[in-house]
Amino acid sequence: MLRQANCAILRKNNKLDYKQPSAYWPISLLNCLGKSAIDVGAMLADYVHTNQLRNKITSTLLLDVKGAYNYVSKNWLLTILKDLAFPDSVIKWVSSFISGRSLKLLFNG
Repeated sequence: MLRQANCAILRKNNKLDYKQPSAYWPISLLNCLGKSAIDVGAMLADYVHTNQLRNKITSTLLLDVKGAYNYVSKNWLLTILKDLAFPDSVIKWVSSFISGRSLKLLFNG
């Protein structure tokens, strides 16, 4: 359930030809756990601050996936993370996060 998004397909107003995909708005509805940005942002800020106090270096990977999932190569992203020497635990988490996702299209409610 956490790996499935629903996508409501809504008609744009005043379009001449509703046979064209550009006449619709796809609105993705994700589970709130995939969108809890405020909590995650606060946790990240605390983690960075704690590491600064300990004179540690912190690396952060942020994924802005708006419209990008159709174009991102999972293997290429994981290769880049390995090349940048991200810990194996991070690479495994990213791999898990972007794997096995599905999208259900909802037309007319």
